[in-house]
Amino acid sequence: MTDFPERHRRSEKYAALDAERQAAAREEALRQQQEAERAAPPESRVQYPYVGNAARGDSHFGEAQREWSQGSQPLQTASYQATESSAGVGWGWSAGYQPVQTGPQNYRTQAAPPPRPLPPAVARKKRGMRVPLRILLIVLALALLAAAGYSGLKAWRNYQREQEVHRAVTPYDTLFCPNTFVDGIALGGMTQEEARAAVTAQSQSSTGSWFVKLTLDGETLQELRASDLGVQVDIEAALAKAWQQGHTGTEEQRLAAMEQLRETPFEAYSTNPGSDTSHLDGILNSLAVRLYREPRNAVMTSFDSMATYPFSFEPEVIGRMLETASLKEQIYHRLSSMESGEIALQPTIIQPDITVDYLKENAYALRGTGTTPISTSSDEYRTANIRLAFEYISGTVIQPGKSFSFNGVVGQRTEKRGFKPALEYVYNEVKPGIGGGVCQASTTVYQAAVRANLQIDKREPHSMAVNYTPYGKDATVYWFSNHKIDLVFTNNTDYPIYITAAVQSDPKNRKRLVCSVKIYGQGLNGSTYDFVTEETVIPAPTEPEVIRDKNMRYVTYKDQEYETRKAADGMSVTSYRVQYEKGKEIGREFLFTDIYEAKSRQVYVGILDRPEE
Repeated sequence: MTDFPERHRRSEKYAALDAERQAAAREEALRQQQEAERAAPPESRVQYPYVGNAARGDSHFGEAQREWSQGSQPLQTASYQATESSAGVGWGWSAGYQPVQTGPQNYRTQAAPPPRPLPPAVARKKRGMRVPLRILLIVLALALLAAAGYSGLKAWRNYQREQEVHRAVTPYDTLFCPNTFVDGIALGGMTQEEARAAVTAQSQSSTGSWFVKLTLDGETLQELRASDLGVQVDIEAALAKAWQQGHTGTEEQRLAAMEQLRETPFEAYSTNPGSDTSHLDGILNSLAVRLYREPRNAVMTSFDSMATYPFSFEPEVIGRMLETASLKEQIYHRLSSMESGEIALQPTIIQPDITVDYLKENAYALRGTGTTPISTSSDEYRTANIRLAFEYISGTVIQPGKSFSFNGVVGQRTEKRGFKPALEYVYNEVKPGIGGGVCQASTTVYQAAVRANLQIDKREPHSMAVNYTPYGKDATVYWFSNHKIDLVFTNNTDYPIYITAAVQSDPKNRKRLVCSVKIYGQGLNGSTYDFVTEETVIPAPTEPEVIRDKNMRYVTYKDQEYETRKAADGMSVTSYRVQYEKGKEIGREFLFTDIYEAKSRQVYVGILDRPEE
């Protein structure tokens, strides 16, 4: 298929060829006509109105219109019509009309040469072009009619709009527009004289009686009169401002202003303060000084380790300040509208930086606790030793970066210092000793320190399982001569650490006692910490440990034996400190791996042969 540019070029080529053929045909027709005229006798020549070539600029009527030869006249009135041929457009006689000889001379008409036919392809092309041209003319005519109709409709609508606007605004040419107010008086629909009278009457009656009371919590602190504000009254200025609303600009602009007044009414006031406001400023500044209160932070005032919550606070003080600029504006607004009454003062609140709630949450929060049960079989002296150790510990304050030493705080356990003899765990045996039971106190402190997320520096497990806590969660202490075992941890926070410790009734069973240690300090930001242990059993030896009872403490004869200890499995325990947030583990820290040795069965046997009876 030939593309559009190629078809276009071919059309131009055929058009040029067609034009050349038509020009050649016209010249040939003219030449033949001229030869025929020259060959005819002069008296028989008939002049044709068209003998030129319109394409060459000849007159449509040839060489001027020649009159009929003398003595001749047409039988009928001749008319000319256009003929289209390959020789071009010319004028010839209409069908049925020809000159007729009248007189002695014989005239004959010279017929125009017949048109030369167009080539068939060109004729078909010209006929095909007529239809699009007619359609184009029709479309153009319709477009012109539509444009003319639209312009007329637009003009008609504009005319209608102008009439509507005119009808809307002209009623208020001499009246105030709706929603215009002066001193709270609605002026809409009033003439200027009526508005002036209404505003003047109200202003004269209200200025002298106007007052404002400044109150705080129902108490009147100051009463103001118009004389305190240097009142100035200018009714004409207020009316002039109100009159401008909806009375300036074109009618369209006036209507727009009136419509805006429906949304935002205009208010003006005839009463205004004088330019000298120093008297009122002095009154308000004095009132501001009177009401000012400086904010004060909350502080912790005491630490009572015996109380359920050990801290007391001096509460924060909320400050206040009176903003005189906004108050002055309220007073002037009341004055402008001549509205008497009360203005309740609302001082600006100044919050302190530190509140009691902030201190409880961030500086004196409960970080960790330790609780261990005291066995019902524990004797009075053992419990007394625990109470005494807690008396030394409770109330301890550890500053940031400082360490806590159990032996350093509790001291050596001696009878002189009040400690009693009681059973204690010593080297895989339970033996009586001064201060027995203190290890339960150290264990409880250790558990609280781990849960408080403090840095554990020193800690030793017992040599055997204890009955008040699981494997891996105990901490033994010892002080004999120069041999010491200690529990040490450091305050690794930014705030002081506070410790409370006591022997108290078990909340779940009032007949039982528990050791309770609580550590307070910087909040943990929603986290909690606790122990997690992993245990591996170490089987007990199968062979018993046989001890010859040389002192005959348990048995005497060789055929006698006395079991002093049953076999017991040992345990390897790894402990971790686990961090939780909303009950979900988010971190884990290794603490210690403890080895509790397995124990064989222990038996004492005699050393003497039994005598013969």
